[in-house]
Amino acid sequence: IIVVADGDAGSTLLVLEPPQPEALGRRSVGGVRDLAVTSWGDRIYVLEDDPGADPAIHALG
Repeated sequence: IIVVADGDAGSTLLVLEPPQPEALGRRSVGGVRDLAVTSWGDRIYVLEDDPGADPAIHALG
């Protein structure tokens, strides 16, 4: 899975490997404005921009 986030700080490229036994948890991303959801195997990844917190990628499932 590759996520490209284009925001105020410029483009950010993230590469997420297939799910490991442990959860991905949270990874900070700068300048992201949109919400994106994608799945890989049995896990769903959410790229989220919460006005009250730093933008992050969350792994659910």
